[in-house]
Amino acid sequence: MQRILLASALCVATVHAANLSATERQALTDEFNAWKQSRAGQIAIKQGFYKPYISLLDDSVPDTDLARFQNTKTAIEKLSKENPEATFSVNTPFTMMTTEEFAHYVKGSFSKGQPKRQLRADANNNAQEAADTMVDGTDWTNSGCVGAVRDQGQCGSCWAFASVASAESANCLANGHNFVEFSTQQVTNCCTAGGSQGCDGGYEDKAIDWISQNGLCTETSYPYTSGSTGQTGTCKSSCTRQHLAVSGVVNVNSGESNLQNALQKQPITVAVSAGNDAWKQYSGGVLSSCPKAQSDHAVFAVAYGTSSSPYFKIRNSWGTSWGENGYIYLKRGVGGVGTCNVAETPSYPQMSSTTPAPTATSTAKPTSTPKPTATSKPTATPKPTKTPKPTTPAPTTTSPPSDSCNDCTGCYDAEYDYCYQTWSEYTCTDYDLQWCGN
Repeated sequence: MQRILLASALCVATVHAANLSATERQALTDEFNAWKQSRAGQIAIKQGFYKPYISLLDDSVPDTDLARFQNTKTAIEKLSKENPEATFSVNTPFTMMTTEEFAHYVKGSFSKGQPKRQLRADANNNAQEAADTMVDGTDWTNSGCVGAVRDQGQCGSCWAFASVASAESANCLANGHNFVEFSTQQVTNCCTAGGSQGCDGGYEDKAIDWISQNGLCTETSYPYTSGSTGQTGTCKSSCTRQHLAVSGVVNVNSGESNLQNALQKQPITVAVSAGNDAWKQYSGGVLSSCPKAQSDHAVFAVAYGTSSSPYFKIRNSWGTSWGENGYIYLKRGVGGVGTCNVAETPSYPQMSSTTPAPTATSTAKPTSTPKPTATSKPTATPKPTKTPKPTTPAPTTTSPPSDSCNDCTGCYDAEYDYCYQTWSEYTCTDYDLQWCGN
């Protein structure tokens, strides 16, 4: 994904805020202001997804802002009808983007000027295994070898996040479940394999192969910075690279049965079509439809199973304020390349030692997977939806001490290094954040 600047003069009005009654306008304004003060809204402001209007005369909200917000609410109503097993909300960081802006933002994840991504020709040796030999479900988030959800921010580095995540898991599984968080910034800076271009997009399968040949530094020694700058940066050699238990990349034939079969071995990378309203406003449940479009985003597949519907469980790199704590569930069993192209081009690192079996087996659905709830619409002035911590604990090496306020005098969010000055102590502690006020 890539950063874009939002043009306040852009015409977005399929619904004109000026045509609202005074009561309707006030209710919409209150709901918009609640979003702006929420965690999702604050992240949107910090990362440049929304530029708030500042007036020296009053605190009124411009018609253009209200029109964007109303258009998103209208889109949510349509999405809810099309996806009855999923929920959508205004409480995402992308609410003030138009559909076109968001699609352009997401497409920055794949390299510019490169040929259209082709289906993989190299098949996993067991890719055609009969479906009736497969287990009912597998969830690798229970293995201790899937790291915490991260946020790529303003940089189009989804390909780097997906490749490093799969390499971390493969290395962990091959080394007795000893998880080490490795540097996504190093891949963003240094890997040009296949035409990868850092924050301007890249190829996750080529990056996996590059990692197998070059090794990686740890996240602690080479931390991620491009999310806040939107810039690729320069490749550094000041840290010590570690050799991972990865000997190359396996590209899997397209198809849902092949994706399921690969997931029985380990978590894998997949490319999806995500530059649409369904991903923009997704908040939970099983997504069953995406607009037909070319894949434009790389993510990390960690499970498949069944709740109210069969699903593939996907870990994204848009932070925990998006989706179900950073995850999305895509409907399984639709045929072809799957929902949102999830089964089009899977790939995973070839491990250099035997893979232990995952924790979850065929006996039951994954316990960590919440059952999708009924579709619901956002209320007029919602309190920010509480985002629980991911089920897999974050590596302790990357988090500041719990008593560190980093000069914040309100509510401190260490994950985003952000201070919510207007939040109360109750809201702060309810989100499990650090209260630094008096």
